[in-house]
Amino acid sequence: MFDIDTNQKSERALDATEWRAFARNFLLTFGGTLVLLYIFILTVDPFGSGRFPALPIYGVVDEDPRTANVFRARDTHFDSAIIGNSTGQLLNPARFPKANGPKFVQLTIPGSGPREQLTVWHWFAEHHDAMNAIVLVADQSWCTGDAALPIRHPFPFWLYADEWSDYALNILSMYALDRAFRRLTLAAGLRRASDPTGYSDYELGRVASFNPQIPAFNPATPSDEGARPSFPAAGAPPVFPAITLLEQAIGTLPPAVAVIVVTPPVFFTDLPKTHTSDAARASRCKNNLAQTVAGRPRSGFIDLFRDIPLARDPNNFMDTIHYRASVAQIIETQISETLAGRNTDRP
Repeated sequence: MFDIDTNQKSERALDATEWRAFARNFLLTFGGTLVLLYIFILTVDPFGSGRFPALPIYGVVDEDPRTANVFRARDTHFDSAIIGNSTGQLLNPARFPKANGPKFVQLTIPGSGPREQLTVWHWFAEHHDAMNAIVLVADQSWCTGDAALPIRHPFPFWLYADEWSDYALNILSMYALDRAFRRLTLAAGLRRASDPTGYSDYELGRVASFNPQIPAFNPATPSDEGARPSFPAAGAPPVFPAITLLEQAIGTLPPAVAVIVVTPPVFFTDLPKTHTSDAARASRCKNNLAQTVAGRPRSGFIDLFRDIPLARDPNNFMDTIHYRASVAQIIETQISETLAGRNTDRP
């Protein structure tokens, strides 16, 4: 009986020793693997952030502009940027004049608002010593009175942060690992890079089938009064926190950098009704946006958020807020004319 107990105690002691050794080896292996993966990700630089010495790989393989724009906004092949959400997405860098003109990169992010767009703006400005122009397509999210500038969709602010520590603390993830392997295969010539201009055509592969419900009262032509809603002089004007931040962002740019603010068109049923508080607020907001670029060389405010013939033709839209390529080309022309110093205040 004594020998049996002694053997059982020895076996239990041996089992405990083996388990401790297994746990130690597992933790060492797991920790070592994480360290190696972390070094691998930093070395490959999956999003092309340029923060650490990394492999000299041009481009990224990434369909998500939230992360792909980290590289695009640093790319010195371009000296100009288009910033906004999907209401600016259809502006095509390839359609702008090439000779002696701005070399645009598309940095629009669908579903984004002022906070995200200003973050991309600052990242672009920080990484370009020589800039030509910035075009901001400012939809009605810029007219919010909420100082918090709430976001509708998750956004990786840490990727664009000035502090490298934010990047270092967040870069270890399966998503980053996947993009790192993609970028490595890009360097090996096994993949093609995502379009460096950032252009993405939301009409591609879709059939235009916009059939809006037209209100019973539908005048044949928009009125001048409806095109530019008036606002009451009495009362305190609304505060637009996003526009205040935009003024500050523009103020940090060199004087030679052109800034063009575009309020994109929507189908006229989505416009605020005239002589309402919504119309008054939209008008004040547009006035404030226009003031941010007033007097700046080669800069201007292009106002298409109004009741104009373009806004009344369903064939110009995919839905109430997303216009088609024919409208995008009109906006591109007006941008080019503004950069050339010509007046573009027309439908």
